[in-house]
Amino acid sequence: ATSPTSSNRGVVTLIAALASGLIALCLCGGLCYLRLLRRRRHLKGIIRDAERDFAHWEPALESASSRSLLSRGGTLHRSVSRRVTRAKPRPRDNKARVISAMGLPDGRYHVFLSHVWSSGQDQAKALKGQLQRYVQNISPFLDVDNLDDTARLEEHIGNSEAVIVLLTGSTAVADGAPASDYMRSRNCLRELRAAVERKRPLILLLETDPSHGGVPLDVHRAECPDELRDRVFDSRRRLGMAGGGAIQWHRI
Repeated sequence: ATSPTSSNRGVVTLIAALASGLIALCLCGGLCYLRLLRRRRHLKGIIRDAERDFAHWEPALESASSRSLLSRGGTLHRSVSRRVTRAKPRPRDNKARVISAMGLPDGRYHVFLSHVWSSGQDQAKALKGQLQRYVQNISPFLDVDNLDDTARLEEHIGNSEAVIVLLTGSTAVADGAPASDYMRSRNCLRELRAAVERKRPLILLLETDPSHGGVPLDVHRAECPDELRDRVFDSRRRLGMAGGGAIQWHRI
C-alpha cells in the first residue's frame, strides 16, 4: 500500500513540474514577444528613413494642376509633376506622398518614352528606372526593352496613356550651330505624329547639358514640322499639359 506521505510527495512533484513548465512557457513567450517588438521597431525605422529620403527627393509642385502627369482615364492616382523645379526638402513631420499606378492589361503602357538613340538613349533608360523606382506598378514603354518591330511604333503609341518626348540635340563641330537630333529622326517624328493624331498627352522633357545633347528649346521648336509645331509646343493646344515650356532634365 502507498502511504499518504508518498502520495502527497507525488502531488507536490507534479505541481512543481507543471509550474516549472508554465514558467518556462511564459519565459519563451515573453522572449518571442520582445523579439517581435524589436523587429517591429526596426522595420518602422526603415520605413521612416525611406519616407524621409523620398520626401527629400520629391520635387516641389508649383500648382494644383501639376499633380498628375498621366491623367488620361484616371490611369495614375498620382504621378510625377508637370514642371520640375529645384527639389526642396519637406519638413520631417510631413509624410511623403504615395505614388502608384493602376494596373493595365497586357500590351498597354502608362507612358511611352520617345527619344532618339544618338543622344537620348541613356536619359531614356535612366528615366525608366526612376519611374519604376518611384511610381509603383507603372508600365513604361522603352524601345530597347519592348519594341520588337519598328513597324508597330504607331500601335504602341496608341496603346500608351501618355508620351514623354525627350528632346535632345547636338552641336556641329564646324560652325557650332545647334541642331535637334529628335526632330531629325524619322522614327521620332512618326511617334510624335502618332501621339498628336491619337490625342495622347505630351510631356516635353528637355536635356540641358550640352555634353549630353542639350540644345535650346527654340532649336527643337524651329525644326519641328509645321503641321505639328503648334500641337507640340503651343501650351494652349498641347494635350494634357497646362502652361508652357518643358520639363528640364538636370543631373544631381
